[in-house]
Amino acid sequence: MLRKLNIYFMLLILVIIFACISPYFLTYQNISNILLASSIIGIISLGMSFVIATSGIDLSVGSILAFSSCFAVTLALDNPLLIIILSIVSAIFIGLINGYIIGYKRYPAFIVTLATMSIVRGLGYIVTDALPIYGLPDAIKFIGQGRLFMIPVPIIIFIITFVLCYFIKNKTKTGHYFAFIGDNEQASFNAGVKTSKYKCLAYIISAFLCGIAGLITIGRMNTADPSVGFMYEMSAITAVILGGTSLFGGKYTITGTLAGVLVIGILQNGLNLLSVTSYYQQVIIGIILILAIISNKQKSKENENIRN
Repeated sequence: MLRKLNIYFMLLILVIIFACISPYFLTYQNISNILLASSIIGIISLGMSFVIATSGIDLSVGSILAFSSCFAVTLALDNPLLIIILSIVSAIFIGLINGYIIGYKRYPAFIVTLATMSIVRGLGYIVTDALPIYGLPDAIKFIGQGRLFMIPVPIIIFIITFVLCYFIKNKTKTGHYFAFIGDNEQASFNAGVKTSKYKCLAYIISAFLCGIAGLITIGRMNTADPSVGFMYEMSAITAVILGGTSLFGGKYTITGTLAGVLVIGILQNGLNLLSVTSYYQQVIIGIILILAIISNKQKSKENENIRN
């Protein structure tokens, strides 16, 4: 509970600081910009929450986002429905590969997804001949640039994704099993939980949401670019850990992940308003990740001492 309060307190402090520094921070347009900029990382982070809950990690999320969208556009540039289907199906397929190797074959998630990150990124360059593809259909551009009831579509998709992930985590046995497996996989298996199946499912969900995020990305850019998504995995992991999910599995929170995403989004937006270059922003986010991991580790030790 304390960790949850910490992230919300951090969120409040950042809002107060940047509101005092810049008169533009709390404007409707800027708040909309923050949510819009956070939507892609936010959707990926929600999927990452399930993976980390099982004591796993997915370093391939940025590459899946880039490849799935590029692959779909390469095969069906003039067919928006087919682009959507191919993007999601190809992403799920990669998630299935990750999940099968990690869940059923029991190879380390870090090594498997690190390899997948490289392979899939390379495939993205191969299918596009390392060149961006411009001029997407209007229906795809609507996913990234359109508005419904004056609200940007990416924000609506982000909200819907959050609600669905919150429901999975809190209202389904699947969501509970993710935590059980991360806390003690052997005990979960002995209790009759099909641990391999649910670990595999976590990576499929993560990849599926990468496919959704990829569609938003190409819609916003009106371009399928194999180089997009670089270092998205770091931002997603940072948001999840900041939100209170245990890096070592067993405990995760969807609302905390949302708060973590907003902390990163507000921090980047505020630094942009202060004209801080992106290089310094990368350093700051990296430092935040290290501090979050240290805090996470200390909390895990405290919990372990309590159990002992």
